[in-house]
Amino acid sequence: MNMRRRIVFILYVAWILLILGFTLQNGETSTTTSQWYVEAVHGFLLKIDLQVSLDLLTTIIRKGAHFGEYAVLGGLSSMNARMNHNRLFYLSALLPFLDETIQTQVDGRAGRFSDVLIDLSGYLLGYLIGRMTQKNAR
Repeated sequence: MNMRRRIVFILYVAWILLILGFTLQNGETSTTTSQWYVEAVHGFLLKIDLQVSLDLLTTIIRKGAHFGEYAVLGGLSSMNARMNHNRLFYLSALLPFLDETIQTQVDGRAGRFSDVLIDLSGYLLGYLIGRMTQKNAR
């Protein structure tokens, strides 16, 4: 395996571990982390004179984080599948189900099927963008 292939594979595995690290955060830690972003974005929106409720902004940021982390995973899965000729992308498409199942066992967290759908949507978009980018690069 050449260096580029190794790097892509390592990034792919590292991103899965990052996602699982977020999954294992207890409810208080997860809320504190996302609240920092909510307050920063809310402060910016107020400066540009845009009124948005904190509850709505919290939902958008938390669900956007789900979507985004899985979109990155989808893109990395696409690169890994092409460069390393493996089928691990099938397994990583199952990660949202594992992710939310694990959360049911973490203090202060809950697994939600709606989050599985958000995660899968992000994964699919990232994977498709990765495939389209690879075809254009040839």
